[in-house]
Amino acid sequence: LQGFFVGRSIATPLAAMQAAIVRTAEQLDFRDSIPVRSQDEIGRTLTAYNALLAKLRSSFAEVQEATGRMQAVTNEAEASAHQIADNSLSQSSASTSMAAAIEELTVSISVVSHQAEEASLHTQASRDNATRGSEVILATVRGIQTISGTVRQAAERIDALRSDSDS
Repeated sequence: LQGFFVGRSIATPLAAMQAAIVRTAEQLDFRDSIPVRSQDEIGRTLTAYNALLAKLRSSFAEVQEATGRMQAVTNEAEASAHQIADNSLSQSSASTSMAAAIEELTVSISVVSHQAEEASLHTQASRDNATRGSEVILATVRGIQTISGTVRQAAERIDALRSDSDS
């Protein structure tokens, strides 16, 4: 009888932890922490899991902030590209009506080229940040899946121990 209660006191928190980890892994929802009711191995495991979730939330917030900043830079680059295109059109029209403006046009084209290169650099930086964010998310999901497998194995071992102790 005592073995039953000991097994139950271990299996119940592990089952709750396993369910929460599986839910997190399947739904990619990192908002719900698991209540910690003890300071034993299970409690410390839950505390570590909750800390992992907090770190993930923080990382995702940083990724979202970086994405927002990159979006703003991309919008600025796009606006600059449109402005550059409009300026190029105006300068092209002026160059056909004035032969003396050819040297000015050459300088303007150099500026346009430089701004286009800057826009290209900003776009590449945005793409690189998005790729790094994606890699962080994929690594996080793999980590959660690993934790889920470990918890599942522990639950199976505890069930086996409970069966052995009940026999």
